[in-house]
Amino acid sequence: MDRGSQSPGGRATQRSRTNQDHPATAPRPKVGDRIVILHTASDVVRGALVRFGVTGHRILPPRVAEYAADRWAHELPAGGRFHGVSSLADGADQLFAAHVLAAAGKLHVVVPCQGYAGSLISDDSRTRFEEYRRAASTEVTLPFPEPSEQAFLAAGKAMVDACDHVFAVWDGRPARGVGGTGDVVAYARERGRPVTILWVDGIVRD
Repeated sequence: MDRGSQSPGGRATQRSRTNQDHPATAPRPKVGDRIVILHTASDVVRGALVRFGVTGHRILPPRVAEYAADRWAHELPAGGRFHGVSSLADGADQLFAAHVLAAAGKLHVVVPCQGYAGSLISDDSRTRFEEYRRAASTEVTLPFPEPSEQAFLAAGKAMVDACDHVFAVWDGRPARGVGGTGDVVAYARERGRPVTILWVDGIVRD
């Protein structure tokens, strides 16, 4: 969903916990086994920050979660000089949010709908959801009255539109429902966003 568009039900609501303007657009990192260029010296002088978004499965095999965590620990810019965009779903989204905050990055949350927390898998997920919301720099809630595939797809598109580079913790298979990881990856590629796939060969989801 383009940030300037309006979804069914009215306008999205947004709040900010800082007076900082929306992060400036930075050159997009290159895609490969590693992120080759995160930002240049001239970007640092201008204060430009790369905006990373995340999409991924809600239930991650342990080896995949460990692999993604290791990649983020080594490849996210040091010193908090980046922004992370997440919908705080179970699995990949919350794992990424934890790394953004641990690295002192700015977390931006896109909540798909009203009552979203009720769609999360466990009480622990709901607790983390509220913790990360409180720690976020900004939050926008899309104008959907309840959880739905359409709301999840809109949130995935809003995440893509708000970032420069997308991490996808994805097994490469088609989405199991509208708004799944495969759909968000397809939209990111359609929009020309670099996508880094994080998965472990040979691991199959249930």
